[in-house]
Amino acid sequence: MKLINLLVAIVLLVGLSACSYDEPTLGEAKVDNLDERDVITIEKDSAIAQFAQILSDVIYERQDVRKFLKEQASLRFDSNTDILYGEIKDKSINGETFRNILIAYSSLNKISTIEKSVPALNIFVPEIALFDITVDNMDCSDAEIPVVVASENGMNLYFDGHFDMTVPNGELPDYHTFVVNENKIVTVKVNSVGMYLGYEFEPEESLVSSRSMQCTPYDVGTKAIGAFHYFNQDNGSNHSSALQRDYIYYGITPENGNGSLNLGVTEYLAYLEVDPIAYFMISDQKSGSDTPDPYIKNDYASQKKRDFTAEELIKLMWSEGTYCFKFDVIMSNQSMPITIKINLRPEDLWNFNYNRTYRHSTAFRSSRYSYSIDPAKFTSKIVNLISRNISLGKWDLSKEGLERYIRVSEEDQETTITETYSFEVTTMTSAKVNGSVKFGLGTGNSGEFGTDASTSVTQKESKSVTITRSQEDDVFGIVKVYFYDPIIMGKIGERYILKSYSTGAVSFGITAK
Repeated sequence: MKLINLLVAIVLLVGLSACSYDEPTLGEAKVDNLDERDVITIEKDSAIAQFAQILSDVIYERQDVRKFLKEQASLRFDSNTDILYGEIKDKSINGETFRNILIAYSSLNKISTIEKSVPALNIFVPEIALFDITVDNMDCSDAEIPVVVASENGMNLYFDGHFDMTVPNGELPDYHTFVVNENKIVTVKVNSVGMYLGYEFEPEESLVSSRSMQCTPYDVGTKAIGAFHYFNQDNGSNHSSALQRDYIYYGITPENGNGSLNLGVTEYLAYLEVDPIAYFMISDQKSGSDTPDPYIKNDYASQKKRDFTAEELIKLMWSEGTYCFKFDVIMSNQSMPITIKINLRPEDLWNFNYNRTYRHSTAFRSSRYSYSIDPAKFTSKIVNLISRNISLGKWDLSKEGLERYIRVSEEDQETTITETYSFEVTTMTSAKVNGSVKFGLGTGNSGEFGTDASTSVTQKESKSVTITRSQEDDVFGIVKVYFYDPIIMGKIGERYILKSYSTGAVSFGITAK
C-alpha cells in the first residue's frame, strides 16, 4: 500500500515523531464474571486499542461486517462518516448482532469492559478527496482494510487481529481504513452500571465551536444570506442547500432558471481552527531560523505574593515567534496555486487551560502562585478571519472547474522543494455555461447536482499544478471544495453557521461576499 508525504488527514490527531514498529501496549481487562455491575473500566486509549485489534480480526474474516459498516457510515448520522458503536452494536448481521460477533472473536468480559470504558466508542470511515477515497466506492470484497488508531507517533494499523505497523505523522495512506476513536460530537447516555442508553447531540453552540463558525449577517454577507433564503433544504430538490453558489454567482433562483455571472462576488476565508494536538508537530523549528516556531520553553512558573497576568505567563512559558499557516488554493485554470499566509500566535489558536495552584500565606511563609502548562489540556479557539479579507478569488464556471483543492501547511524556513500534483476536475459544457451565462440550477436539469453529474453537460479533465514549499513544512493535507458545497449550513438565532472543511488537524470555513 502506497504512502505519500502528507499529513494524516483521516484522523483528528497529529503527533511527535517518525516511524515506529513497536506494538502498542494493550492493557488487559481483568474481569472475572459476567455481571455488568462488576465490570471495571480501563484507560480509554487502551480500550480503543483493544477494540481496534478485535475489529481488525472481524473485518478481515467477514465481508458481511465490512458491508454493514460501509452502510452504517453512509448514513452520516452526525453529518460525518461516523458510526457510533452504541447505536449499532445490537443490529443484526446475517442473524447475529454486531456485538455478539465481536464477542465471538474476543470475550464477553473484554467487550463489556471496552463498552464501559469508552461510552462514545466510534468507528470513522475517512474520505480523502485527493485519492478519491469515499465511503461509496469502498470495495467490500477487499479483506485487507486496516483498522487505525491515532497515536502520538502517527497511526497504529491493525490487520487480521494483530498490530501491523505505525504510519508516521506526515504520511497519508491512499487506501480505505476504519478509524477507531471517541465521538466528540455527541454525548452518550449510560445508566448507573455503564450500559448504553442512547445519545444526544452536543448543544448547537458547543457543536458549532468545534465544527463551524457562527457568523453575524454582516460577516457572512447579503449574497450568501439571500442564497440561504432560497436554498436551505437537505435534499435533492431545487431548494437544496447545495445550490447556494448558483444564486450567489449567477442570481439563479428556483423560479428564475438562468442567470449572468456577478463579477462583484469573491470567496473569502472566514475562520480557522487548529486541533491542539497539532502543537507537537508545528512547534518543531526551534532554532536556526529567522522565524522560529513558538514552543513551550518552560512548563512551570511560580512566584510569591502576587498572581501572574496572562501576558506574564505567555512571556515566561513561550518562546518568541509565530506560526505561519499556508493555504495553497489549487484551481483548474491556474498552473500555480494562489498562496495565502496567515501568521498566528499560540494564544490566538488555543486556550491553555493552565493548572493553577495557590499556597496561602502563614506566619512563616509568603503566599505563592504556581502554574503549569500541558499541551494535552489545550482546547482550540476559532480564529475569525473575516476582517482580514483573505480572498480565494472568484469562481467563474466558464473558466474554472467545479472543484478546487486547498492544501494546508505550517511553513518552516528551510530549503525549498518543488512538487507537482495531478488531479481531476469536472468542467461545465457550453450546454450549461456559455460565457457569463449559466443555464439552470446545478449541473443537469433543475435540482440535479453532485459529483456524478450528467455527462451531457459536464466533462472530466486531468490537470496538474506546481507547488513550491519548504522541505521542512508541516503539511496538514489537502481538502476538496466543490462548487455545489453549501456556504451556509444552518442558523442559530440571528447567526449563520458556515460549512466546515477539515484536514483532520486544521478546520476552516469559507464565505462568499
